[in-house]
Amino acid sequence: MPELSWEESAFIEAIEHSPGDDAPKLVYADWLEENGEEQVASFVRGWVYVYRLFVSRRHITELYRSRIQLQNEYYAVANRLNNNLRKVMIQNFDEIRVSMPIKPSLH
Repeated sequence: MPELSWEESAFIEAIEHSPGDDAPKLVYADWLEENGEEQVASFVRGWVYVYRLFVSRRHITELYRSRIQLQNEYYAVANRLNNNLRKVMIQNFDEIRVSMPIKPSLH
């Protein structure tokens, strides 16, 4: 993983300090896209979407599908994510996983 720029470090620090706030993640995703990291930007936006579904406690089937898709996308971008960002992400996903241990009907 390449060394982080001061800008990227600031985005990650903001995400660490407010893990439940979407704004720093979405601004970071925009920055990533503007800097040629479209795949990682898309992943970060997907993370925000899945967490919003979880927090709203609605659309459980969509949450389940999106969570599985995002987990699969994670492996494609994991080596390009900062370790601190991964920790926040894992905390969010653990919160979701613990709250929905049963697979919903996907009809």
